Amino acid sequence: MTGELSTAARLAVQLVGAHGRDRAHRIVDRIVASLSTAELAAVAAYWDFWARPKQLPPADDNWRSFGLLTSRGFGKTRGHSEFVNAEAASGRAMLIGLCAQNEQKTIEIQVLGPSGLLATAPPWARPVWESTAKQLLWPNGARAYVLTPEAPGNIRGVDYHLAWLSEIQSWPAATRDEAFSNFMLTTRLGYGRTVWDATPKRRHPILRELVARSEAEPDVHVIRRGTIHENAANLSRGVIEDLERQIGTTTVRGREELFGESIDDAEAIFHQAWIDAARRHLPDKLTRRIIVVDPSITSDRRYSDRSGIADMGLGVDGQIYAIRNLTGRHRAEDLGKLLVGAYLDGGCSLMLIETNRGGTMTTGLVRLAARERGQNVVELDAVETPPARPGTVYVREINNRGKKADRLAVAATVLERGRCSFVFGGEGLDELEGQLCALDGGERGPDDGPDAFAMGCAELSGSRHSKRDMREGFVGLAESARRLNGTTRVDELARMNLNARGGTSVAAVLTRSARGRAI
Repeated sequence: MTGELSTAARLAVQLVGAHGRDRAHRIVDRIVASLSTAELAAVAAYWDFWARPKQLPPADDNWRSFGLLTSRGFGKTRGHSEFVNAEAASGRAMLIGLCAQNEQKTIEIQVLGPSGLLATAPPWARPVWESTAKQLLWPNGARAYVLTPEAPGNIRGVDYHLAWLSEIQSWPAATRDEAFSNFMLTTRLGYGRTVWDATPKRRHPILRELVARSEAEPDVHVIRRGTIHENAANLSRGVIEDLERQIGTTTVRGREELFGESIDDAEAIFHQAWIDAARRHLPDKLTRRIIVVDPSITSDRRYSDRSGIADMGLGVDGQIYAIRNLTGRHRAEDLGKLLVGAYLDGGCSLMLIETNRGGTMTTGLVRLAARERGQNVVELDAVETPPARPGTVYVREINNRGKKADRLAVAATVLERGRCSFVFGGEGLDELEGQLCALDGGERGPDDGPDAFAMGCAELSGSRHSKRDMREGFVGLAESARRLNGTTRVDELARMNLNARGGTSVAAVLTRSARGRAI
């Protein structure tokens, strides 16, 4: 465990150090037995006692905004939820705006979630959720309105004493700037404060603006940073190790989501060094070989971008291989023949075709070309495994509804961890390498070769079939759990709770209450 301890954890460590664990349990049990139910509830609801210092806003009244720009699992939601409840119950914030990436997430995270406003409110000041009006009403008349950046115009209907802006890094790009600006204009009553939270994300314009404000006025616009390890005592056992295995501790995504680091804007998504370090010869045997197609909009050379075509495979050791890059401008009458020829000549078992723009036209071209060569075409659903059947071309159509940057993130993680090898001398791979290394993480960029390569990485790494968000990376081969040198878990209060059997120990009563709401 790293970072500063909560008051509760510090007292527990001191108590165990002075008396030993068993006697410390007995001392605490006697204290608990002397308290009434109301007193126990008051202790459980006393957030300043349970919170880590970073989760608490500045003690003075000079600040205007307080941001938690940290890793996932740090405890951002719990910290802000407790503060908003306290401000509403005290009457300092009677009109509050709540906003996450969309209306559903605002309700799920900020209102009804395990660390939301209903869960963290003390029994004597618990708000009522009015689902029809989509608002929270506290006993003293304070109100919190559920808002969404997807409808920025609705934000300007009310002026607020306090705004809680959550998961800013995930707000939709098309409307996020207007939504953020409207909150800045309307949060102007009373202290006019904003609390916000986000996981770092490269080149994000709002996060860059917030950081710039903090650098200019650090006492007025306060930002705290932190890692998932600081909240280890309040997370399920083993969850951090699982995340480290899935996305890595040294990958760009791991540095952002596990350590809360803001990666320099100059860093590209892909690096030539990753490709060079993993380059290999094509092995004699592959367990899978696929053709991936990102069709162009039109074959007219005056207007068209190109069709991205990637020939890729999976080795017996789980290594992904980029074999050929056949990307180019291909006439419709030639595209089907090219794809079927590459499929059959390579002994492939699947053809992935993106249908976002060209619909099913490309599949129709493949069907015609396959018929000329005496082959059948069988279309598969999203998760169906192609059986081995001679004389058959298996096709799976994909509709990529997410952002291109999210799809590329999977491929970047695969390459960064050495899981993908560009084959020595592979046709067209030099061009593909140049395209990948020129991408800077923005929404614009080539939609041909890199997009086809990203789809191939997602398919062969298995992440496309996972229910997890693709931005969380992929699950690769089993590898040793990475441990951070010098990291220890010093939360003796949690250990006391886990070791307690029966009785009414304060660790079993109070820590359980805090643990259940601390994430």
